[in-house]
Amino acid sequence: MKYYISFFLLLFSLSLFSNDKIVSVQDSLKIEKYKNHINTLQYISRQNYNTEFFLELALKYVDSILQIQDENTYASEI
Repeated sequence: MKYYISFFLLLFSLSLFSNDKIVSVQDSLKIEKYKNHINTLQYISRQNYNTEFFLELALKYVDSILQIQDENTYASEI
């Protein structure tokens, strides 16, 4: 019985530490996906005589990046 309790405590502690790494990886994947969307929308806008609709959508993705990471250089440059 003693081993079961220690085993569950070990699993619980590992889940707490590994959860932070998973969140940071998921955030970085989201940021890369948003960067791809921004680049695509900028390209579409250039092909359509700088249509503001696509540029506004790109700026929404920039705002999403800044919500995840406040000091992102890519988002601040755009």
